[in-house]
Amino acid sequence: RFNGRSRKLRIGRFPDMTQAQIQKRYFKVRGDVATGIDPWLLAEQAKEQDRKDELVRASVVTVARAADAFLADVEFTVAKKTFQGYRSVLKCHIEPSKIWHLPIEEVTYFDLTEIIACIHAAKTPSAAGNTKRALSRLFNWCVMTGFLKYSVALHLHPQTSDDPVHNEKPTRTRTLSDREIRAVWHELEG
Repeated sequence: RFNGRSRKLRIGRFPDMTQAQIQKRYFKVRGDVATGIDPWLLAEQAKEQDRKDELVRASVVTVARAADAFLADVEFTVAKKTFQGYRSVLKCHIEPSKIWHLPIEEVTYFDLTEIIACIHAAKTPSAAGNTKRALSRLFNWCVMTGFLKYSVALHLHPQTSDDPVHNEKPTRTRTLSDREIRAVWHELEG
């Protein structure tokens, strides 16, 4: 009872808390009532603060949430292979990194270059180039959608090297066959 008003207040649940913990909580609540503090009001304020904190957490856009939204948005606007490449890069190189659960505003250029350096250390330069392309596209998309004010991936560009082993832009040697040229020719209108 507080100020002549009787209210129920849950102070603990037995298998989750020991009997000693529940008893300690009970005596604290009784002490609060004796000193003129309403424990029910304190519990309600704590619940309200938890609700507010949860809303703030839910509104924070992490790299993971932005990546999911980005993939959902571009799935039908880019070529199937390009989309699969973006999805693969995000899953293989970005998801295991430390930035995956960070709010997207807190990611720095140096975080991105650290990821690229790890990929280079694994001696996969073309994967580094693909990761740079995917990160640039993701962060530019975040600017367009309003998640970010500016892109920290603005200066991530795949590099061409004279040494083919360290070339982030793989050279392409395939050309269209006569049958493929014929198929393209017949698909053109006019």
